[in-house]
Amino acid sequence: MLEILETHATTPPEAHFAPFEPGDYLEFYMQGMQERIRFLGDGEYPNDIFMRKDDVLAHTHRCTEIACDIAQAASPGMIDTDLLLRLVRIHDIPELITGDHPVFCTNEVKDEVEIEKIAAAELLTEEDYQLYIDFKAAELFLRDRQRTVSPFPSPEALIAKTVDLLDDNSRFFTILRQHRLLHPQDERISVLFEKGMEYVLKESEKYITGLEKFELLLDVLHPEMDKHLRAKYSYTADLITEVLQTYIHMPK
Repeated sequence: MLEILETHATTPPEAHFAPFEPGDYLEFYMQGMQERIRFLGDGEYPNDIFMRKDDVLAHTHRCTEIACDIAQAASPGMIDTDLLLRLVRIHDIPELITGDHPVFCTNEVKDEVEIEKIAAAELLTEEDYQLYIDFKAAELFLRDRQRTVSPFPSPEALIAKTVDLLDDNSRFFTILRQHRLLHPQDERISVLFEKGMEYVLKESEKYITGLEKFELLLDVLHPEMDKHLRAKYSYTADLITEVLQTYIHMPK
């Protein structure tokens, strides 16, 4: 897992390999995704450090590759690879309208989730929109905003959201390391590293804590759940916890 994250986090944004299959209507959005710059903020993300260091298309490509590697390493029958990849490919399409909302920004967007859902409905097919709702349910659950979320997120959505978190943070630290090599005297880097590590640990703890309660939640919310699906959820919880614990201890 360490090699997966280290390799994909360093993929430069200009190395745009299409994350979509030929003929997919999402190809229409590729130019807009490439133009949608990530990590733009209100001073928390200084433009001279983050400007044009990443974009939505590059992020989606890296997430797709990480998801592929996780799926290939998983036990047979425990992850629907096609579903996982589709969730990853559509998860940031609404940012073509809403823009990126970096986690350190103090200018919070009110009703962010609802605004993103409206954008998703505008840009995605009905089938993909339902997958986007699945992804957001996973986000609400893992970030401890709604642990009894309905509908309950799929195992693949929980993995997709974890992949999103991992790539966001890996790319963030990669940008900081690259800037430090060019500007070793820039005192802002230490502050940003500290903030980044604090966020990684805080978010990872939320995810892991929620997953530790998974069995109890399934008993309460879905006592009649199919045994195979129940096994997939348990496997997914263990997989995500292992991946996050590995990431937490990676050198930043």
